[in-house]
Amino acid sequence: MLAKLRKLSLRLLASAAGAILIVLSLVPFLGRGWHLFYGNDISYEGWTVPVPAGFYVRGSHTGPTMWKETFGMPFLRMPYGHISLFHRSQQLFLADEDYLQFKKGLTQDAAEEGYQPTSEVTIPTAIGSAYCLGFARSEGEPLALERCAVRGTGLVLFYEGDPRFTPAFFGMLKGMYKTRPATRS
Repeated sequence: MLAKLRKLSLRLLASAAGAILIVLSLVPFLGRGWHLFYGNDISYEGWTVPVPAGFYVRGSHTGPTMWKETFGMPFLRMPYGHISLFHRSQQLFLADEDYLQFKKGLTQDAAEEGYQPTSEVTIPTAIGSAYCLGFARSEGEPLALERCAVRGTGLVLFYEGDPRFTPAFFGMLKGMYKTRPATRS
């Protein structure tokens, strides 16, 4: 009886370990699967936003979020990328008037979390220039932050995660464009 109980326990343990390994192996393919089913972009608040390769999209109450996860997530600390889109319809970003306050607020918030400023860039997009501030820290997650506001819009984009995925974030910014309203015949 005891031998049967041990055998059953070992089978259950092996099954649980196998299930965890399957989940860990599938996580990197979430982005590919999302692209296969939904395509390469999303519509958000009148914009078409490309979804970077390997990222998948989840909705939230504040706006869409894009995730790139690597083998080992969510059980192990592994590199990831997270992009959030926000739209403040009543608050357009006017670079001449808002940039200094934008920079000051973000720099202060980042410093409180142990980040140091790393970059300050303006990226041309089809919908207006995106003013971006980058931050990094040597330990703790996430390692890198990018915060961008698009001139003349209420669109704000945040990136958090591993620095190796920031080029995908900037590529997404460059590929955004205003969705044309449907025409009636």
